[in-house]
Amino acid sequence: MTLLVDRSNRGKGPSVFAFNTFFYLKLCSGGYSAVKRWSKGVDLFSKDIIFVPVHLRCHWTLGVIDVRKKSIRHYDSLGQNGDKICQVLLKSLSKRMAVTAGFSPANTQTTSAEMSP
Repeated sequence: MTLLVDRSNRGKGPSVFAFNTFFYLKLCSGGYSAVKRWSKGVDLFSKDIIFVPVHLRCHWTLGVIDVRKKSIRHYDSLGQNGDKICQVLLKSLSKRMAVTAGFSPANTQTTSAEMSP
């Protein structure tokens, strides 16, 4: 993740932000108020892509928020359904951007996708 963010900061590729590996767990256990300062000073909606690593007991998956396409996708190499993860991320984004025009739950797609090994 750090390599992707570093490359983005050098102006190569899309603008990227990556939450740390504890973000999703804290979001689920404490709600938006527990994580609202985790990206303080960062305009998330100016980024092209936001990565959210997700730990599911025995393996890692990845939530990807594509701000450009207004979509939230979940990638899991085991093919498990990630609809709940997408909904949690959408709810968090909704709270974050209550005043941001053009990006609302009504026009955002959420998708769980399988990854082939």
